[in-house]
Amino acid sequence: MGLATWLTLSLAGSIAPPPEAWGPVPAHVDACVEARGIDRAQLAYLVINELEGAAASTAARLGDQGASFVVACTDDGVEARIDGPVTARTQVETRGVARTVATRTVALAIIELLSELPEATPEPEVTPAPEVTPTPGIAATPKRTPEPTPTRADATWIVRVGPEALGFVLAPLGLFGGAIDLRHRASRRVGWLAAAAIHGGRDRATLGTVRAVAASITAAAVLHGRGRRIDPFGALGIRGGVASLRGDSDDAAVATGRVRGGWLGPVVRGGIDGNLGRRAVIGLHVELGWAVLGTRARVEGRAGAGASALWLGGALALGWRHGPRAAR
Repeated sequence: MGLATWLTLSLAGSIAPPPEAWGPVPAHVDACVEARGIDRAQLAYLVINELEGAAASTAARLGDQGASFVVACTDDGVEARIDGPVTARTQVETRGVARTVATRTVALAIIELLSELPEATPEPEVTPAPEVTPTPGIAATPKRTPEPTPTRADATWIVRVGPEALGFVLAPLGLFGGAIDLRHRASRRVGWLAAAAIHGGRDRATLGTVRAVAASITAAAVLHGRGRRIDPFGALGIRGGVASLRGDSDDAAVATGRVRGGWLGPVVRGGIDGNLGRRAVIGLHVELGWAVLGTRARVEGRAGAGASALWLGGALALGWRHGPRAAR
């Protein structure tokens, strides 16, 4: 054999054959893979028949992008890889493996590489904003979104209970007891309240002791303020109730006297509610009222203690909020 013939045969054995078409993707298979136990024709047949589902769509996309399959030789077997915009590779050991098994193993390795590639994400379409031509002499005014009006389901209810002090300044008579009030915030600013209370107390007079028990109810319209953690409020309404006065003289010879009657008058109340978390509240309020109708004891013809004329009150209460807080 001549030198030129030997060189020609050697170069022919080392140069890979032209690419084949494995479906939509060209394939470059080195000639040496036959020596590694791979049937090239059977490998092409298996890969083309396995291109189904997600692998088929991925292969079509890779074909459009100019990618290719490459099967090259390694020391112990072959390397299967995908060359293109996205590169993936895997090695299959074929030494000592039956020819049909090795061929199918390489085909499945190529299909697995396809299935592991990320799917293409379509780019979002961008719609250009319409051009607005300003009218000469007219300034553009931004459109304001009206604030939502709270519905019945959005309204806030607050129930509070706690100690309350009540003092009729001019009578004079000091009372101490407890109160419970219910306040309803029907909108951002306006609401109403209803309250009930019971008090007891006594007043030491010159001739004896006056003991009193009073029960009352309050109804008022409420104007709410705005705050992040503290909600102020003011109320205007009416308060009235019944009072029972008992006078015990220091002189044992003087009989005990009793007076029962009602009292009623306008009241102004103001206070704050502090928010303890989402539901719990702590509140403080003070009030000023005037008993237009009152009940008052008389001692030796002179007016004594009773529920009458000017009164002052104050309360500290814990409460619970039901419903969302009003929008800030």
